[in-house]
Amino acid sequence: MERIEKTKNHSVKKNYIYNVIYQVFALIVPLITAPFIARVLSAEGVGQYSFTNSLQSYFTLFAAFGFGYYAQREIANERDDKFKQSKTFWELIIIRSLPVSIAVGLNCVFCFSGIYGGYTELMWWWTFLIGATEFDISFLFQGNEEFGKIVIRNVLVKIISVACIFVFVKTKYDVWIYVLLTSISTLIGNLSLWSYLPKYVSFVKLSELRPLKHFVPAMKLFIPTIATSLYTMFDKTLIGVLITDTYTIQEQQIVDGIETTVNVVKKYSDLENGYYEQSEKIVKICMTVITALGTVMIPRNTKLYSDGKLDELKKNFYFATNFVWTLGIPMMFGLAAISPNLIPWFLGSGYDKCILLMQLFTPLVILIGMSNVFGIQYLIPTKRDKKFTIGILAGCFSNLILDLILIPFFWSYGAVIASLIAEFLVTFTMWIQIRKEISILSIIKQSITPLISGLIMFIVVYLSQMFLKQTWYFTFLLIIEGIFVYFVLMVLFKNQFLMMFIKKISIKFKRINKRK
Repeated sequence: MERIEKTKNHSVKKNYIYNVIYQVFALIVPLITAPFIARVLSAEGVGQYSFTNSLQSYFTLFAAFGFGYYAQREIANERDDKFKQSKTFWELIIIRSLPVSIAVGLNCVFCFSGIYGGYTELMWWWTFLIGATEFDISFLFQGNEEFGKIVIRNVLVKIISVACIFVFVKTKYDVWIYVLLTSISTLIGNLSLWSYLPKYVSFVKLSELRPLKHFVPAMKLFIPTIATSLYTMFDKTLIGVLITDTYTIQEQQIVDGIETTVNVVKKYSDLENGYYEQSEKIVKICMTVITALGTVMIPRNTKLYSDGKLDELKKNFYFATNFVWTLGIPMMFGLAAISPNLIPWFLGSGYDKCILLMQLFTPLVILIGMSNVFGIQYLIPTKRDKKFTIGILAGCFSNLILDLILIPFFWSYGAVIASLIAEFLVTFTMWIQIRKEISILSIIKQSITPLISGLIMFIVVYLSQMFLKQTWYFTFLLIIEGIFVYFVLMVLFKNQFLMMFIKKISIKFKRINKRK
């Protein structure tokens, strides 16, 4: 049996840091460009980007077809045998090409038919992103717990992408350029990882491959995978469909070579999607820091389960719930407290509605964090895909129904409220299915000191921002103030999770001093 060479010991901490960098950087690119894009494209242009992005996401999800978590899990099971891993890898690549081809083909047909109306041009450019799914082999490195390689290549690509956005996006009519750069950067990032392939994968005879055997298992994860992503997709799509009100503005346009003032009819749905997109984008950064642990723990927990080490698996589970409380609660309260000071200078004028939207979004940090622990870090590694699917579908259907009811009356506010209720149902349903194996009281006890500390921090920061100007400098001071207050309170309360980390850090410093 040919084994894959391991040059470094796998470390959950190191891989978590790598994965946080990777996930946050993937989101931080649009966050860095948000102030620029918000001003250049306006809320209307951002809304057009957001709406078409939700449309292409349906095709991208179908193209991925549940191979994300499934492929990572299968690679993790075979990572000590290069031949078996190679066989699995090529089988997954081959079978995935079918849904990718269908997705790309359908989008092209819809574009040719004109079904997208005024959004057709943007949907053509999103085709590159849909096709990029076929070249995404990040599952290979995630399954081998080698997250560093993913980070290095993708960070470089994203940096170039940011530079191109600042250079080429000049006016409110350049939404198509923004879409093209987003799509191409993803494609290049995926292709760049293939240079590492020889170390992990060798060529296998086509006659030895059985790609069809992965279809049914992947399909079982396809439903929960697509349902997990449907929340925000439904929100953005239905905002675009259900809000039919329009308004008229005067614009300067060139008609027959002469600059003329014309009345232009605009859609409120584009504005509402713009507000929703920008508010969600900021909160997603914090959610990524929390959920990144889940991606790291899938291969580790899968291995523990297959080896029968259930006590260690549950230990990882309680560590993860404690992690969500300790980091998620201050993030939730902190974002809600600083939003009135952050939004005006960060996004510019015309985005006042984003303040309340962002505050409404913040509980998703905890809700999605917990459902990630229950589902991604426990149900999937223990191969209870059906139970995971039930939880996801409960949230998906409730989100769709609530969107249909709330969006026509409350617009983007209704979409956020629908998502909050849906995510709560996901978390609750998953807990119901594992309640006999884990202690809910232990999980609740973990939240007491972070919750008290977070509430006090919220009051202090929110009152402070009322007396400060809305500038980046004061927002930064508010963040520092919040971190300081929360940390001091957690130390005073002797929070076990925090004290454990402080103890570990002090031990490391002592070792360093002894070496000196």
